[in-house]
Amino acid sequence: MKNTVSLVPFCYYLKNHFHITTSTLFLEPIYLYLRYTFIINNMRDNSKHWSVDYRKIDLTVVYLANLINILIAFLFLARMSSLTYIENTFGIATIAMGFVLGYIAYINKKNHRDKWETYLLIPIFLFMIIELLLDYILIIDFRSTAIAGPYVLLYYTGAWGLIGYSFRFEKKWGFITLGTYFIMMILSIYPYMVN
Repeated sequence: MKNTVSLVPFCYYLKNHFHITTSTLFLEPIYLYLRYTFIINNMRDNSKHWSVDYRKIDLTVVYLANLINILIAFLFLARMSSLTYIENTFGIATIAMGFVLGYIAYINKKNHRDKWETYLLIPIFLFMIIELLLDYILIIDFRSTAIAGPYVLLYYTGAWGLIGYSFRFEKKWGFITLGTYFIMMILSIYPYMVN
Protein backbone atom coordinates (compact mmCIF):
# COMPACT_ATOMS: atom_id res chain seq x y z
CA MET A 1 0.00 0.00 0.00
CA LYS A 2 1.31 3.43 -0.93
CA ASN A 3 2.20 5.97 1.70
CA THR A 4 1.60 9.50 0.40
CA VAL A 5 1.94 12.96 1.91
CA SER A 6 -1.38 14.56 2.73
CA LEU A 7 -1.23 18.34 2.65
CA VAL A 8 -4.91 18.79 1.86
CA PRO A 9 -6.06 18.97 5.53
CA PHE A 10 -3.33 21.57 6.13
CA CYS A 11 -4.55 23.58 3.10
CA TYR A 12 -8.10 23.68 4.43
CA TYR A 13 -6.95 24.51 7.95
CA LEU A 14 -5.16 27.55 6.53
CA LYS A 15 -8.17 28.48 4.43
CA ASN A 16 -10.63 28.27 7.33
CA HIS A 17 -8.41 29.64 10.09
CA PHE A 18 -6.77 32.51 8.23
CA HIS A 19 -9.54 33.13 5.66
CA ILE A 20 -7.00 33.04 2.84
CA THR A 21 -8.94 31.11 0.24
CA THR A 22 -6.41 31.52 -2.55
CA SER A 23 -3.70 29.81 -0.51
CA THR A 24 -5.09 26.47 -1.67
CA LEU A 25 -4.23 27.48 -5.24
CA PHE A 26 -0.58 27.26 -4.19
CA LEU A 27 -0.79 24.36 -1.75
CA GLU A 28 -2.89 21.81 -3.60
CA PRO A 29 -0.53 21.61 -6.63
CA ILE A 30 2.27 20.82 -4.16
CA TYR A 31 0.14 18.07 -2.68
CA LEU A 32 -0.62 16.63 -6.12
CA TYR A 33 3.03 16.76 -7.14
CA LEU A 34 4.05 14.92 -4.01
CA ARG A 35 1.26 12.39 -4.39
CA TYR A 36 2.00 11.40 -7.96
CA THR A 37 5.73 11.94 -8.46
CA PHE A 38 7.56 12.39 -5.17
CA ILE A 39 7.23 9.13 -3.28
CA ILE A 40 7.51 6.20 -5.65
CA ASN A 41 6.23 2.79 -4.52
CA ASN A 42 6.51 3.46 -0.82
CA MET A 43 6.38 -0.21 0.02
CA ARG A 44 7.89 -1.41 3.24
CA ASP A 45 10.72 -3.83 2.52
CA ASN A 46 12.23 -6.30 4.96
CA SER A 47 14.47 -3.63 6.47
CA LYS A 48 11.38 -1.43 7.02
CA HIS A 49 12.78 1.39 4.93
CA TRP A 50 10.72 3.07 2.26
CA SER A 51 11.61 2.48 -1.36
CA VAL A 52 12.13 6.08 -2.43
CA ASP A 53 13.33 7.73 -5.64
CA TYR A 54 16.07 9.93 -4.18
CA ARG A 55 16.59 11.92 -7.37
CA LYS A 56 12.95 13.00 -7.31
CA ILE A 57 13.29 13.90 -3.64
CA ASP A 58 16.32 16.07 -4.40
CA LEU A 59 14.59 17.64 -7.41
CA THR A 60 11.65 18.44 -5.15
CA VAL A 61 14.00 20.21 -2.76
CA VAL A 62 15.64 22.35 -5.46
CA TYR A 63 12.27 23.14 -7.08
CA LEU A 64 10.88 24.25 -3.72
CA ALA A 65 14.05 26.18 -2.87
CA ASN A 66 13.70 28.26 -6.03
CA LEU A 67 9.95 28.60 -5.67
CA ILE A 68 10.40 29.85 -2.11
CA ASN A 69 12.92 32.46 -3.29
CA ILE A 70 10.60 33.59 -6.08
CA LEU A 71 7.53 33.74 -3.83
CA ILE A 72 9.42 35.73 -1.20
CA ALA A 73 10.54 38.13 -3.95
CA PHE A 74 6.89 38.59 -4.98
CA LEU A 75 5.99 38.91 -1.29
CA PHE A 76 8.34 41.90 -1.01
CA LEU A 77 6.79 43.42 -4.14
CA ALA A 78 3.32 42.98 -2.62
CA ARG A 79 4.53 44.57 0.61
CA MET A 80 5.94 47.56 -1.29
CA SER A 81 2.58 47.95 -3.02
CA SER A 82 0.63 47.57 0.27
CA LEU A 83 -1.15 44.48 -1.07
CA THR A 84 -1.57 42.82 2.32
CA TYR A 85 -3.88 40.04 1.15
CA ILE A 86 -1.47 38.94 -1.60
CA GLU A 87 1.49 39.26 0.78
CA ASN A 88 -0.24 36.97 3.30
CA THR A 89 -1.12 34.47 0.58
CA PHE A 90 2.48 34.25 -0.61
CA GLY A 91 3.60 33.97 3.01
CA ILE A 92 1.27 31.05 3.77
CA ALA A 93 2.29 29.26 0.57
CA THR A 94 5.97 29.68 1.47
CA ILE A 95 5.40 28.32 4.97
CA ALA A 96 3.65 25.26 3.54
CA MET A 97 6.65 24.60 1.29
CA GLY A 98 8.91 24.88 4.34
CA PHE A 99 6.85 22.18 6.04
CA VAL A 100 7.26 19.97 2.98
CA LEU A 101 11.03 20.47 3.24
CA GLY A 102 10.83 19.47 6.89
CA TYR A 103 9.07 16.27 5.87
CA ILE A 104 11.77 15.60 3.28
CA ALA A 105 14.41 16.03 5.99
CA TYR A 106 12.55 13.37 7.98
CA ILE A 107 12.48 11.02 4.97
CA ASN A 108 16.21 11.54 4.36
CA LYS A 109 16.97 10.82 8.00
CA LYS A 110 14.71 7.76 8.08
CA ASN A 111 16.38 6.32 5.00
CA HIS A 112 19.89 6.90 6.40
CA ARG A 113 21.01 9.26 3.67
CA ASP A 114 24.10 11.43 4.12
CA LYS A 115 23.61 13.64 7.18
CA TRP A 116 23.83 16.84 5.12
CA GLU A 117 20.68 15.85 3.21
CA THR A 118 18.93 16.21 6.57
CA TYR A 119 20.88 18.99 8.30
CA LEU A 120 20.72 21.45 5.40
CA LEU A 121 16.90 21.40 5.48
CA ILE A 122 16.39 21.83 9.22
CA PRO A 123 17.08 25.62 9.49
CA ILE A 124 14.49 26.59 6.85
CA PHE A 125 11.96 24.24 8.44
CA LEU A 126 12.55 25.81 11.88
CA PHE A 127 12.32 29.29 10.35
CA MET A 128 8.93 28.50 8.81
CA ILE A 129 7.62 27.24 12.16
CA ILE A 130 8.69 30.51 13.81
CA GLU A 131 7.28 32.54 10.91
CA LEU A 132 3.91 30.79 11.22
CA LEU A 133 3.89 31.33 14.98
CA LEU A 134 4.90 35.01 15.00
CA ASP A 135 3.23 36.36 11.86
CA TYR A 136 0.08 34.24 11.52
CA ILE A 137 -0.85 32.81 14.91
CA LEU A 138 0.36 35.26 17.57
CA ILE A 139 0.48 38.15 15.04
CA ILE A 140 3.30 40.00 16.81
CA ASP A 141 5.05 43.07 15.41
CA PHE A 142 8.47 41.68 16.27
CA ARG A 143 10.62 43.15 13.48
CA SER A 144 11.57 46.18 15.57
CA THR A 145 12.37 44.11 18.67
CA ALA A 146 15.44 42.22 19.88
CA ILE A 147 14.26 38.95 18.32
CA ALA A 148 14.48 40.40 14.80
CA GLY A 149 18.22 39.68 14.65
CA PRO A 150 18.01 35.94 15.43
CA TYR A 151 14.93 35.72 13.17
CA VAL A 152 16.81 37.14 10.18
CA LEU A 153 19.90 35.06 10.95
CA LEU A 154 17.82 31.87 11.00
CA TYR A 155 16.25 32.80 7.66
CA TYR A 156 19.62 33.35 5.98
CA THR A 157 20.93 30.12 7.49
CA GLY A 158 17.92 28.32 6.00
CA ALA A 159 18.31 30.03 2.61
CA TRP A 160 21.98 29.11 2.39
CA GLY A 161 21.14 25.59 3.51
CA LEU A 162 18.89 25.28 0.45
CA ILE A 163 21.64 26.67 -1.77
CA GLY A 164 24.06 24.15 -0.32
CA TYR A 165 21.59 21.31 -0.88
CA SER A 166 21.15 22.41 -4.49
CA PHE A 167 24.91 22.44 -5.12
CA ARG A 168 25.24 19.00 -3.56
CA PHE A 169 22.56 17.73 -5.93
CA GLU A 170 23.86 19.31 -9.12
CA LYS A 171 26.09 22.32 -9.76
CA LYS A 172 23.70 23.73 -12.37
CA TRP A 173 20.86 23.75 -9.84
CA GLY A 174 23.14 25.31 -7.25
CA PHE A 175 23.78 28.32 -9.47
CA ILE A 176 20.07 28.59 -10.38
CA THR A 177 19.13 28.60 -6.68
CA LEU A 178 21.86 31.14 -5.97
CA GLY A 179 20.45 33.33 -8.75
CA THR A 180 16.88 33.30 -7.42
CA TYR A 181 18.28 33.96 -3.94
CA PHE A 182 20.02 37.14 -5.14
CA ILE A 183 16.87 38.27 -6.96
CA MET A 184 14.99 37.88 -3.70
CA MET A 185 17.74 39.74 -1.83
CA ILE A 186 17.68 42.68 -4.25
CA LEU A 187 13.93 43.04 -3.84
CA SER A 188 14.23 42.80 -0.05
CA ILE A 189 16.60 45.78 0.14
CA TYR A 190 15.08 47.80 -2.71
CA PRO A 191 12.65 49.77 -0.48
CA TYR A 192 15.59 50.92 1.68
CA MET A 193 17.56 51.96 -1.41
CA VAL A 194 14.82 54.19 -2.81
CA ASN A 195 13.98 55.87 0.50
